[in-house]
Amino acid sequence: MNDDLSPHPSAPDVGRSDEGTASWRALLYERFANQPTPVVLFSDSVRSAASLWTGTRAWTSTFRAVGVARGDRVVSALPAGDALLQLTFACLWESVGLVLASTGVNGQLTAVDVDLLLERHDARCLVG
Repeated sequence: MNDDLSPHPSAPDVGRSDEGTASWRALLYERFANQPTPVVLFSDSVRSAASLWTGTRAWTSTFRAVGVARGDRVVSALPAGDALLQLTFACLWESVGLVLASTGVNGQLTAVDVDLLLERHDARCLVG
């Protein structure tokens, strides 16, 4: 499979970044893509580096498909867990700001809450 998050010079991601960004991307790619370790332990599951990388790729592809780009902000109402970690890596990879939002006592956000969060943080979208 062609990995569009590969930090190799032919990848579009590296060309738009400064040298420092390219080096941490290469390190992240080397440590996570197709690797069984490191693993991340959650209260209800264990995730391999490759699994986290796959989820990161999915988030990054989604960002690109909906037009979330470098410099944009995303608000997350995801609970702690592998999806939030994958989203965090994708935001770092794409140079997208990430705002963590609480869903409150009942775990639900109303349409008014969503509008307020997007406006307050000048965010492109909310994930939750």
